[in-house]
Amino acid sequence: MTGLAVLDQLLDDPLTEAASLLRARVLDQCARALRRVDRPAEAARRAEQAVAALAEANAPVAASTEVLANLVMAHLEAGDEQRAEELAPALSDLGDDLPAYPRVTALWALAGVHYLAARPDRALELLDRADALLGSDDEIRLRTRLVRARARAAIGAGRSEDASLLVGQLSAVVALLGSPAERTVQAALEALAALSLGGEGPTAEATSAIDPDTPGLAPVEQAWITVVRARAHRAAGRATEAEADYRAAADRYEQAGAYRSATQVWRELSADGKPTGPETVPLALFLP
Repeated sequence: MTGLAVLDQLLDDPLTEAASLLRARVLDQCARALRRVDRPAEAARRAEQAVAALAEANAPVAASTEVLANLVMAHLEAGDEQRAEELAPALSDLGDDLPAYPRVTALWALAGVHYLAARPDRALELLDRADALLGSDDEIRLRTRLVRARARAAIGAGRSEDASLLVGQLSAVVALLGSPAERTVQAALEALAALSLGGEGPTAEATSAIDPDTPGLAPVEQAWITVVRARAHRAAGRATEAEADYRAAADRYEQAGAYRSATQVWRELSADGKPTGPETVPLALFLP
């Protein structure tokens, strides 16, 4: 029996139904599990139900903050940026007495809202605040994901040197502990950081490490990584390889239903490799 099936059984249990706080926690876990299997619309529905159950239970602020942050992230992943923007103000005024982890989660969700709204400077500011709240003994994979998000926001904000430093911080950890998919993402980030500094960009060897067919990558992640490799080829003057990758990236986006991103790739292909608008990274690589 899958984890989701177990959680669904718990939701149907009369004890869960009778206890609002317990029901809220189970609904929140359902939403998180659905986000992990790329079912964001269902995740958002469960997260909305969790928030409603917490309000009914008069839950502690820390618990309510984490559940609301999860709801905001689910709406972002479902493409409902307007609903996420509507909910964001409730995460903006957090007291200093709130424990660190709920504050980190809230700041990260807010950063996602600003990042998708093409406000990378504001997103980076929020992520930097979240980073300052994490202790040295916090879970290393969480910190790694946060540094990756900060690096991506720094690239989007045009802060190339900051981005290079952040990407460099990830290198040793990802090489030691990262999965093949995480190492491919790292190679793509390193390429983007190099491209943002100008010049010829990453070396041919570095470009060869950007493999969108690495097992474990979601379809939109594969598409984004293919775009990065196309830019690396183009910066190095490999026009044929670049065009093939741009076309492959657009096709991957279309197959994933990300038609707006596919259109942007076609525009970039016809604009000599210059990004034609605000760029976003797949949210699975940005949010916790």
